[in-house]
Amino acid sequence: MHIPVRPDGAAGAPDLLVQGPSLFGADGLALDVNQNLYVAVSGQSTLLRVAATGDTITTLATPADGLDDASSLAFGTGRGDRKALFFVNFAFFGPPASAHPALLRLDVGVPGVPLP
Repeated sequence: MHIPVRPDGAAGAPDLLVQGPSLFGADGLALDVNQNLYVAVSGQSTLLRVAATGDTITTLATPADGLDDASSLAFGTGRGDRKALFFVNFAFFGPPASAHPALLRLDVGVPGVPLP
């Protein structure tokens, strides 16, 4: 969803950017400098990139890549890490013996938007 900011600083009417079943269980967002949106979908253990236009959703990682309830995205801010997306395996829904809690790093090839 896109919410424009009016000249007086108030929120304008929201516009829907993207929707669909691949986003069910979304649990973390990050934005790159090209306005692409990265979504950790905990309920499906996937990491997605949504094009700035909202017309393309690309799957970047799945359980086959080691994801286990992925959540909490952030781009790196240190030297050599600006193009790296960091996220965690929440590993909440499986039994403890099969859970894979972890901190993960994925180079996505483009820097993230710096946080204030």
